[in-house]
Amino acid sequence: MSQTPLTGTELMNCAKASATQGIEAAAQQCGYGEDCDRFFQALQKAGQDMGIEITQFSDIITSTEIAEELARIRSL
Repeated sequence: MSQTPLTGTELMNCAKASATQGIEAAAQQCGYGEDCDRFFQALQKAGQDMGIEITQFSDIITSTEIAEELARIRSL
């Protein structure tokens, strides 16, 4: 069964949700199978479209943690 690779916001959300499991797991979860290079290129494009610079996969983990902290602060 072939899964259509995610793009854009859907890709970013999927990658962030899977980020702590590593790039290989995230690529699988987001529809890129074992093609981590194509996954990362698509992730960089999605980030660029959102105004987020992604130079390494761990950048999205940091972005997720920052976003969660900002959401927590805003809810106070």
